[in-house]
Amino acid sequence: MKRNLNSKYNLPAVLESISTQQSKFKNSMSFFEEFTCESSIHSASNTSNGTIPNTQLSKIKQNLEQIKFIIVKMQKKLERVEDFFEQINQNVEVLKRNSKRIIIKIQQNQSL
Repeated sequence: MKRNLNSKYNLPAVLESISTQQSKFKNSMSFFEEFTCESSIHSASNTSNGTIPNTQLSKIKQNLEQIKFIIVKMQKKLERVEDFFEQINQNVEVLKRNSKRIIIKIQQNQSL
């Protein structure tokens, strides 16, 4: 049973994968936020005097607020997934302990 759990649900690898994906997500969102801001400023600064109109600044600010909201939302979802896998990991540990107890009882009964 222990081998089946480890091969079917390689939890350490899954948790590491989640952590890696979370890190990649944070990096890509940071890049996206920076890129969006820079491209908005670049397009807005293509005016005759090189200044950014207040309407463009307002739009940039709204876009950044939406991006921040999405990042926070995704981080919360990732935290829930991590919590879920932590619970699975704890359940696997309980199963391992229970399996050992059952094996010991079976061995004791066979020796009688």
